[in-house]
Amino acid sequence: MSRRAKGLIIALVVVIVIGVLAVVAEFVARGVVADRVEQQLREAFALDAEQPVDVSVAGPVVLLQLAAGELTRIDASIPGVEAGSIRADVELVGEGVALDPAQPSDRVEATLSVAESDVTRALGAVGDTVVRDIELVDGEIRLVTGFDIFGIGVELVAGIVPTIDAGVVTLAPTSLELNGSRVELDDLRGQLGGVADPLIEPLLAGGQFCIAEALPVGLTEQSVDVRDRELVVVVGGTDVALGGPELANRGSCS
Repeated sequence: MSRRAKGLIIALVVVIVIGVLAVVAEFVARGVVADRVEQQLREAFALDAEQPVDVSVAGPVVLLQLAAGELTRIDASIPGVEAGSIRADVELVGEGVALDPAQPSDRVEATLSVAESDVTRALGAVGDTVVRDIELVDGEIRLVTGFDIFGIGVELVAGIVPTIDAGVVTLAPTSLELNGSRVELDDLRGQLGGVADPLIEPLLAGGQFCIAEALPVGLTEQSVDVRDRELVVVVGGTDVALGGPELANRGSCS
């Protein structure tokens, strides 16, 4: 083998070794950064050591992100976060995340998914009407009640598209269903007369419940939706530090 061929082989081996080391360094860096972000989130959400937290670092080469002083994007999943009377699964996204947790990141957004059973427990009863069932389907919270009029069974369903403001979810009926058929309020009164008013009026009045204790105070942009038997609340904010009070402090229902 010629000296030139040997030189080429040595150069190729060096390139391969450098490539392998770069891959290993990138893998290690992603793991270290993910662990650091996980610890920040554990502190922010006051989680114990057994609480599962899954963090991933997205974007281009992490080593280049570290050199630039911020992470392009991080994604975190935290199931079963307890706050007040509810429990929510949290999906958190951070963009332009500062390496220093005390410094603000460009944007942080959190999606909280509250199971149908927790919504049912939070609502309990609406006014003086005991709700027989609460369902989260077809983009609505459906409050189901039933009663007898002259020996005839009647089922009334109030469909609600929830709204949220400052952590308070408001439930104002947007549709009515009588024995499986949609009905307008005036038509409902015409069919039932005033006999059932004491039962249906509290139901039609709707109600409210507060989830502010589950929401970081710095994430002020709020929306609420009903998806797949869950109440889904999305909150977000700009210039939020992962290690700052904006994420660590919760709202109040007082």
